[in-house]
Amino acid sequence: RILHWEVRNEVNIAPTATRAFFWSGTKQQLADEVKACNQTIKAIIPSALILAPSCVGWGTLGGGNDPTVYTPAMLTQAVSGGGSVLSDWIDWMTVHLYYLANAPSIIPTMVARVRAAMATAGISSMPLIDSESGILDTQYTSYTDARYLKNMLRHTVLCATQGMVGSVWYAYDGAAGSIGFMRRDPTIATQYLALIRQLSGATIAKLVQVSDGTLVGQYTKGATSGTIYL
Repeated sequence: RILHWEVRNEVNIAPTATRAFFWSGTKQQLADEVKACNQTIKAIIPSALILAPSCVGWGTLGGGNDPTVYTPAMLTQAVSGGGSVLSDWIDWMTVHLYYLANAPSIIPTMVARVRAAMATAGISSMPLIDSESGILDTQYTSYTDARYLKNMLRHTVLCATQGMVGSVWYAYDGAAGSIGFMRRDPTIATQYLALIRQLSGATIAKLVQVSDGTLVGQYTKGATSGTIYL
């Protein structure tokens, strides 16, 4: 059974004249849909978790789609008939941490913005997940394998230091010339999975960037400790 259900995708991207994007309804309609999904899914799978509609653009901001403005308004939108708001019908807060032209080092700043929006909506303690991130098409073709791998590793570790419950890299096996790390040198997947296994169950105690740009992290795992260099 599917236990994690994200309702809608990147709802703050406004439709354009040439593309509908992912959501063209109102916040009222979105709140009603989240409530309906919660009630329908949990009637069948009581242990299911409902994830908030995701917003994107936390690294760029500005404009009518600014997630720091859209997200609190979305989370506090009352459902039809009143009595509750959208955030009453979700179990986890969701974010998509694409950083576009920025480096992965902007992730802590982006997460701080997300948590500020959560605080405004009164859900500071709700679990937060990065349910979709990756290197986009325009970046993919210009990145060497080494840079692609470094971004993946840094992204994963930086997300882990921000207290999130998880981070999902998108996409796994995209078509050649598009997103998807499995279409690159096979060692990328090998080294990425090696880091995941190395840090599984570990606590990252310290992460610093030294003068040559390398990220150095210290972690503990049970009775052992180790160091990672990214």
